Amino acid sequence: MTRVHINIAVTDLEHSVGFCTTLFGTGPTVLKEDYAKWMLEDPRLNLSISTGCGPAGVDHLGIQTETADALGTLEVGKKADLLVVDTLRAHLVPAGRIISALVHSGHPGDIESVMVDGRFVMRDREVLTMDEDAIIR
Repeated sequence: MTRVHINIAVTDLEHSVGFCTTLFGTGPTVLKEDYAKWMLEDPRLNLSISTGCGPAGVDHLGIQTETADALGTLEVGKKADLLVVDTLRAHLVPAGRIISALVHSGHPGDIESVMVDGRFVMRDREVLTMDEDAIIR
């Protein structure tokens, strides 16, 4: 079973804990002096907030799995879901923290290619699964 993991750097932990507790309707699973974490089932989310990890904003995000076996590999013949983002766009440069840059400044036009289940559905900014001109008309 997987869940989304998001860590957010905050400046006022007490205020942020109060906000998240109200938002989720439950207190944190873990609460320390500089850190709080919610392990939610609906939605399946591991949200942590902390004051010691840098400037306020998204610090990191990812997918959390129960076991390492749930993680896949990229190999010839395997199916994958991939997203290729053009990180050299002016609004994303310089991007010392690319995830933060994407979250705060990203735009759908930054997506260059998308692969779903091992098959490109968009490549070089061209949608391959539908006729865009026909839809626009």
